[in-house]
Amino acid sequence: DKEVVRLAGGEPIMVQVDGEAFKVESEDVEVVEEALEGYSVAEAGEFLVGVCVMIDEDLTDEVTENLGWAFGSLIRDEGGTKVVVGRDVRLSSERLRDALCSGIRKSGCDVTDVGQVPTPTLYFSILHLNMDGGVMITGSHNPLEYNGFKLCLGIASIYGEAIQRLRERIEQGHLVRGSGGYTQEDTLPAYMEALTERIHLDRGLKVVLDAG
Repeated sequence: DKEVVRLAGGEPIMVQVDGEAFKVESEDVEVVEEALEGYSVAEAGEFLVGVCVMIDEDLTDEVTENLGWAFGSLIRDEGGTKVVVGRDVRLSSERLRDALCSGIRKSGCDVTDVGQVPTPTLYFSILHLNMDGGVMITGSHNPLEYNGFKLCLGIASIYGEAIQRLRERIEQGHLVRGSGGYTQEDTLPAYMEALTERIHLDRGLKVVLDAG
């Protein structure tokens, strides 16, 4: 499917459809397109770690809320109740945050929103805030018309079969029901402090930054 090819961006991708995993390793668009012929983004939207698809075409509020609900249900089934959520700078990330958090809270999980942060800050926040899981809303290296989610159960990334099981939860209605809370917390200061405590340089550095 051409949408999948656009998402691949010429890089190797891992796709899993109906329980069968296969890898496409080619920068030739025609090769990738032929390998994925007949699969839609929804069917083949499982890429190594996380979910990343077209915003307006695939990540509707309903889809995003259901993903949050399924993820929150997984957390509840694992004995947890606390999820931390962060987002990147994409304009679509705030809308996705609202829908995702709504779904997570439907499972009875409490959500802590750490706001607009780098992805490593989200991972840090899982441990720092003693969370049971976390979600980073980010399109990673993909163009701005894409966005997605990096999902963590504890500090372990969810990928492969586990992402497909979230889809199955939604399709089969295996969703835990509850009413979770919502709070906001700024963990960037603690993250920066942790970095400066751990990193000690033997000499000064000259650094060039490209803000994009």
